[in-house]
Amino acid sequence: MKIITTLLALLFYGIPVYAELDTTGKILLQGELLVGLNGKNEKVGEGCRGTILLGECQGSTEAINISAGEGLGVFATIGYGILPKLEVDVSLGQQNSTLSPAVEDASGSFRRDIFLFTAKYKIPLNNTEQLKLGGGIGFYNNAKMDLDFKKINGDRYVVDYENTTGYHLTFDMESLINHNLSWTVGVRYYIVDYTAKKATINNQPAVLTSEKFKTMDGTGLGIGLSLLYYL
Repeated sequence: MKIITTLLALLFYGIPVYAELDTTGKILLQGELLVGLNGKNEKVGEGCRGTILLGECQGSTEAINISAGEGLGVFATIGYGILPKLEVDVSLGQQNSTLSPAVEDASGSFRRDIFLFTAKYKIPLNNTEQLKLGGGIGFYNNAKMDLDFKKINGDRYVVDYENTTGYHLTFDMESLINHNLSWTVGVRYYIVDYTAKKATINNQPAVLTSEKFKTMDGTGLGIGLSLLYYL
């Protein structure tokens, strides 16, 4: 009977019936892929939708933007279950946004290293699923904006930003696969601002005159997919 029950659970739920949600005293190792959305965009130029004749666009133009709050991120996390409903996580990762829309004759990025501390409150839904509501503080370091227009006889602009502190809220849905393995889909809302430290044009020191790039709004909404392993 036990074998039949286990087979039915695997068939209909894809998880063993012996999976447990209580991770008190367990160490968590997590890898996450995050897509940052809904960040503030700053215009860096214009693209041409039609033919360029004698240096003039013969069609419509569209804004080319960069965002300090969007982009693809990769994170590694180590956590610990303090109580049945309380977990603390420490995450280290990097997030990078590029020009939107992408163009062939220019490139740009806004890259930052991120260190997060998060406390999460766990709400079991059943024997194999739980919600995690969290919040915490983040340290955003080595942020750099790099805009290269040399392919169109332009310049390369690089702006380095001060290390800064931000805050975030998280909402995760976790589903157990077995005793030690689970996966989550989640949302992270983060609030952070970046202040320019120095700028260069073609590798030469320069004075940053554009007000919109002196302080960049890095607030955004991230959608994440993670794989977790409990020790």
